Amino acid sequence: MLTTIWHIALICKKHESLNREPCGMHPLTKWRSERNLTRAEAAKIIGCKAGTIADWEYRRRFPSPGSITRIVKATDGDVTANDLHTGYRLPDEAAE
Repeated sequence: MLTTIWHIALICKKHESLNREPCGMHPLTKWRSERNLTRAEAAKIIGCKAGTIADWEYRRRFPSPGSITRIVKATDGDVTANDLHTGYRLPDEAAE
């Protein structure tokens, strides 16, 4: 019984995370792929660790205000604070 409940919770969590991605690919992932950059290369440009980039791209963590500033500068404005914030909205919030 516990396994079944655990699986249902896992499926719901996965479904929830998919719903939090109305714009598809994370803006940093898109920026990196357009430039053929690895996470390590992007991290060096932005001034953080590759694992931090992965956390942001997988939406496990949201960048701090200081990190957002560094991202905008490092990407020459190709990734904006609004781009980063929009990726975390629920679909019905994006329509408002």
